[in-house]
Amino acid sequence: MVNAIRHMIKKKGLNYDWKNITRIMSTQTIQTIVLPTDTKNIHLRKIAKPIKQANEIYKAAACEARKPTVKKYVVYH
Repeated sequence: MVNAIRHMIKKKGLNYDWKNITRIMSTQTIQTIVLPTDTKNIHLRKIAKPIKQANEIYKAAACEARKPTVKKYVVYH
């Protein structure tokens, strides 16, 4: 898998070694906020916006940056 990814991005002109690929892609984080209520906890998740190099790797590997699904909750009191 590592070689396949490196081959795909090299064809697009990106010459990153695996160590740099993992360093760049580790900037992609997901933050979760937990809001406690009387009946349950509400979890809100937010994905960080990819940095320029991460976007280049996504495009070169023919992948999309992960887009979060939006969930809305209504809490009745």
